[in-house]
Amino acid sequence: KAKRGTKFQWGWSWTSSKSEKVDIYIEGKDTIWEMATDYPNNGSFWWNAGSKGFGWSKSIPNGDYKMRVCPAGKDIDSGYCDGFTFSLHGATPEVVLVSPQKYDLFKPGTTMEVTIGSMIKGDLYEIQLKTPAMVSGIDAIKEEFYAASDGINTYKIEIPPSLEDGNYNLDVLQKTVEGVKCVNAACATENTIIQLIKH
Repeated sequence: KAKRGTKFQWGWSWTSSKSEKVDIYIEGKDTIWEMATDYPNNGSFWWNAGSKGFGWSKSIPNGDYKMRVCPAGKDIDSGYCDGFTFSLHGATPEVVLVSPQKYDLFKPGTTMEVTIGSMIKGDLYEIQLKTPAMVSGIDAIKEEFYAASDGINTYKIEIPPSLEDGNYNLDVLQKTVEGVKCVNAACATENTIIQLIKH
């Protein structure tokens, strides 16, 4: 079984002369999705299963499928391919940042309420407030917490009084999905920009 938003890994071996590269497909009842072409034949592959934001994968509904590995350039029905069946299940991870809104104003040393929607009870989430930067900044706040209930939850975050005026990146990350650790640190993320003004 493959749970959405988590690491699904498999391997293979060769019974004849080894192909240097492979093509990998997911075969459904009426559709074939191309997962990778000319992929180095190192005998294994992993997939961030059905994760939102990964192109074609989020269009794959839950159900039973066949994973197919072929020598590069060989048709999936050529007789050179092999595979296995698996089941894709679970909800597509999603985080909705309800508030604060973009460019909302806050004062350092006060409490900020962060309201998050589409949460899964018991799953692990993280709120980050990053210092101003073009791409990434230093974490001014980094707090983990478990969702108390499904749907919408509100959390109170203390803004350090030492923070300077300016724009800050507010990120919310979902770190587990139905209790299983996410791939690449997060299954889903949502972010906005807030403003801090001391006076």
